[in-house]
Amino acid sequence: MDMELKPVNRKNWEEALAMQVSVQQQGFVPAVAVSLAKIYIKPDGDEVEYLPFAIYVGNRMVGFIMHAYEMNSSDMYWINGFLIDAGEQGKGYGKAALLQMITWIQSQFPPCEEIRLTVHKDNLIAKNLYSNLGFVETGNWFGDEEVMKLNVQSNQEVKRRGSDPLSQININRSSPEEALAVRTNLIQFNARFIAEDLQQNYEEINLHIKDEFGEIAGGINSVFCWNWIEVDILWIDDRYRGRGYGSRLLQEIETIAREKQCTFIKLNTFSFQAPAFYRKHGFQEITRIEDAPRGHQHYYFVKYLA
Repeated sequence: MDMELKPVNRKNWEEALAMQVSVQQQGFVPAVAVSLAKIYIKPDGDEVEYLPFAIYVGNRMVGFIMHAYEMNSSDMYWINGFLIDAGEQGKGYGKAALLQMITWIQSQFPPCEEIRLTVHKDNLIAKNLYSNLGFVETGNWFGDEEVMKLNVQSNQEVKRRGSDPLSQININRSSPEEALAVRTNLIQFNARFIAEDLQQNYEEINLHIKDEFGEIAGGINSVFCWNWIEVDILWIDDRYRGRGYGSRLLQEIETIAREKQCTFIKLNTFSFQAPAFYRKHGFQEITRIEDAPRGHQHYYFVKYLA
């Protein structure tokens, strides 16, 4: 089964809103709109994060599922708003999607020991599915919703699923939009661990010099991120090397780094480029990779600004 869980985003949210269960099931599960609203409203507390996913089989959306969690807990990992569209039920998609969600939670949150969900007291089909996957009653209720839990360490169905890597993931070449989604999600993940006053610190800082004819004679490209600047490129035209232009550009970046209260500047260079130049300007070698590219070395430098 070619099933995949994909984040709900600006491209597929309207299609996700159209996912709905049969009339008989509508009292058992919230509408997708209600689940998505939780991301903004945070009804379960400010510490709870919500991650909505659309369930795809091939290129066809067949359902919706959401993960809610509290970071660094062992048992506050919830599956919410789970539904398979009425027209797609009875095909085994529910079990497959739940197993993918459980496997994903385990892979993303190593502290997780227990996954929880709720099921309406009259939703016997869903309760039977959850029980078959190893969920057990906790004795706790939220209104008409019974809380069930899964011990992910001991559950045999999850262990069987985890032993078959091909059933867990589909690896494909990313489009520019999909690559951007990966980057965006990582940035959001990183933000949970970064001091609040640093989170907005991101800026490209690119400088250049021109000759008397207005042509680019050299430049430096860098990125200000959190509490450092990383130099990506420093280049001077061969005609102007040895005149101090490279030093001026590097010094200007250092001045900017100090103004932005950076702790350090980092960069990398090759043995056929300028390792000696950076050492002259106070950079320390932190490591090197041999034979990269073949016959040369790849150096990594840092300069602390304390």
